[in-house]
Amino acid sequence: MTNDSSSGNVAGGDGRGGASEDVPGRASPGVHVRTSLTRPWTTVISLTGAHDLSTAPTLERRAVEHLARCDRLVVDLTHASFFDSSIVNTLVRLGRQARPRGVTFQVVAVDGSHPHRVLSLMGLLGHLGCVGTLPETQTGQATRAADRPLPRA
Repeated sequence: MTNDSSSGNVAGGDGRGGASEDVPGRASPGVHVRTSLTRPWTTVISLTGAHDLSTAPTLERRAVEHLARCDRLVVDLTHASFFDSSIVNTLVRLGRQARPRGVTFQVVAVDGSHPHRVLSLMGLLGHLGCVGTLPETQTGQATRAADRPLPRA
């Protein structure tokens, strides 16, 4: 997976090949997708930089592509410096789409970071199965998103 920050390319792969797409008008944000090769099949989508309405469709499209072929979908916000309500709305929708498919949905948001503060203020940390680090998604320390109802988006 690569992110060419000068061109705004957003690249991802599923471990079996890569794909890339351009996000017009964006210089540095990236949406990176990687999957594990062990059970549970885990897809991690990492957001870097600032995200808004212009990158929300890319996040949602890439996540939905993987919902059918993973057991766990993780959106990692560790390197996201900013995101707006369109990203929050996308996260809530993804959580709702994952549940009926039996896919565990989790969000990584480091304590004290912008993403953590936003999701906390909105009361979504528990609803989105938020954890502070990526390894916590594998240890079962997070609340399963399926255990809590998501608010209407």
